[in-house]
Amino acid sequence: MKLLVVSSILILSRTGVVFVSNIRSSGAIGANEEEQPQRQRRQPNRNLQNPFEDNSKNGDRSNNGQGQPKPKTDVTVTMSSSTTEFAANAPVAIDIKLANTDASKPARILDWVNPCNGAAGDGTSPVDMSFFNVKTVGGQSAPYLGALIKRKEPTYKDYKTLKAGEQISCTINLDKYFQFSAPSGDDEYVISYAVTSMQLSDPFQIQGGSTMESLETGALTVKVNARTAPSRSLRDQNIRGLQTVSTTFNKCTVAQQGLLIEARNQAKIESTNAVSTIANISQWGNATSCVRHNTWFGPYDGNRFAELKPGYDAISARLNDASIKFDCGCKQK
Repeated sequence: MKLLVVSSILILSRTGVVFVSNIRSSGAIGANEEEQPQRQRRQPNRNLQNPFEDNSKNGDRSNNGQGQPKPKTDVTVTMSSSTTEFAANAPVAIDIKLANTDASKPARILDWVNPCNGAAGDGTSPVDMSFFNVKTVGGQSAPYLGALIKRKEPTYKDYKTLKAGEQISCTINLDKYFQFSAPSGDDEYVISYAVTSMQLSDPFQIQGGSTMESLETGALTVKVNARTAPSRSLRDQNIRGLQTVSTTFNKCTVAQQGLLIEARNQAKIESTNAVSTIANISQWGNATSCVRHNTWFGPYDGNRFAELKPGYDAISARLNDASIKFDCGCKQK
């Protein structure tokens, strides 16, 4: 059995493009594990807190049982805006300032969570801005539209070093990454930045039982006139419009193309099986027949099912019927 490995990152995109990096086949599963010395094996990076996970339900799991994260004090992130209200067709431009508060020595910050890193990008690589929290004053979260990137463990090359007392500034158009579609009456948004990691300042802090560090901003409140959110029917139309059932590539070698075609074919099988299983769940109702559903989603619930089925249908339709482009030229690490 072959295993397709994306050894660097896998980035999810809503544009029909899948960004991949460092693709290789491991041959038989487990074969490469025996070939690699134990000291060289790396565990997945589980130290960056998932911004979509309710950590209040997890106790101290994200902090290795070491209490509250320690605030990072040598670097600050501040936000501001030149206006308090944005028109429906205007970019939601937020000014960011990153500063080393120590005038006597340099300071490091993981570049993956440096908001100005994405702002300075080349425009072709996907950008992860999921460490921003955008909610209306009424408590409604603005849907996140940007990339979610699963990364390997960082090295020193993945850090931004600020010289003693140095400040850098940038402007981020948050409407590229969040959907500002709340109706009038609840169109004031509270924007903040927050990240927690064991490796915020040093890639090897995890060794020796170091505690978590956190870096946060104060809240910035702005009014954003609603932009029309695409309806599910419109999204389905867009998918149908892409139904050329083609697989295309950018900057992928012949070997990579073969592996990606194999991966897509396997994904088609898995998604079709999932849709078939879900289609039977409503017949079973509260019965415990579907172990998969109970394991992943809990006992059957009609409201939950109403959200679950369309999502899996869309995944299967995209994999089986739509055009997908694999981009192997991603520069993200």
